[in-house]
Amino acid sequence: MSKSAITRQRIIETAATLFWSDSYHSVSVSEIAAGANVNKATLYQYFSSKQDLAVSVAKQQRAWALDEIFDQSFRDETGSFERLERIYRIVAKNHKSIKRRTGQSRGCPFVNSAMELAVSIPEVRHEIETTLKQFAEYYLKIIEPIARPDSTRTEHHSIAKALVGNMNGAMVASKIEQRPQAILDALPAAVSLLKTVT
Repeated sequence: MSKSAITRQRIIETAATLFWSDSYHSVSVSEIAAGANVNKATLYQYFSSKQDLAVSVAKQQRAWALDEIFDQSFRDETGSFERLERIYRIVAKNHKSIKRRTGQSRGCPFVNSAMELAVSIPEVRHEIETTLKQFAEYYLKIIEPIARPDSTRTEHHSIAKALVGNMNGAMVASKIEQRPQAILDALPAAVSLLKTVT
């Protein structure tokens, strides 16, 4: 990776951390630049605006989640219920680690950003919508191998969306309660949703 690419990535990662720990609107470009160890002029060489940076953050967070959570859950041959449980355990482990390190249970970065920016920055809303659709595709891969023969593709999509919503709700609860265990507490509901098509 070139020096320029490393600098750009450092700015994105710094912004992602600050947006997630605080919020988009509460963090200034100066704070992001300082955290990334660059000046504002350098930051603006890579990103035309704070909004442009927020879109890149959303894309980066999606790439990380797909690789480190969903792809990780599919890296070996195992059953659908085991894969579903693995997703929840990976997410819970990550959030417990963040809580130990920072003292915060931050919730879902996508839900947080959607609640704050979906209306004011449509490009961010689009990236989050794309992210949630891709998450649902992984849940479809969990559903379809065990779905009963008379179940329909429409049912499968409905359950996949419900599984996305269940996880999102679990992470909202973990933030409100400041308790990452709330993520694992939502696993039985996810299992029950999966069973409805078997």
